[in-house]
Amino acid sequence: METTFVLLELDRTRKAHHLLPPATETELCRCEAALGHLLPPSYRALLAAHNGATLYESEMLVGTEPALDPLHGPVGTLSEPFWFEDSRRAPAEFLPFHLGRGRHLFDLRGGASPTGEYPVVEWSDTDGTITRTYADFGDFFEHALFDTFARRF
Repeated sequence: METTFVLLELDRTRKAHHLLPPATETELCRCEAALGHLLPPSYRALLAAHNGATLYESEMLVGTEPALDPLHGPVGTLSEPFWFEDSRRAPAEFLPFHLGRGRHLFDLRGGASPTGEYPVVEWSDTDGTITRTYADFGDFFEHALFDTFARRF
């Protein structure tokens, strides 16, 4: 599923509350340098189209610039993740990219697949455990975000 098309459709139907402008190649390279590894190609492509997004006022895809949480204001970036004070933070080998009903992180522990993608895990802020795993960002987007939103509207 083409994530940028879906985000544009959500924006067109007013279900995406805030799509940030595209990240520049310089911003993406600076983010990757700060992280110490390359971003998954699917997420990098998304950021090249929309450098983060707030969907349905509570689901945030984090980019190289702070995402906007309606309750908390600007929140973290990919290279400087946001954690609530009472959260159980994930270890450094996980990269948070989604805040909302659950927190989703790229699992960097096993390295990237041959296509450069990383598995995605759902992280429990409450007890610091992994509650679900997705094959990659596309799998997460289709099953965790898109299907959830399709049911809501």
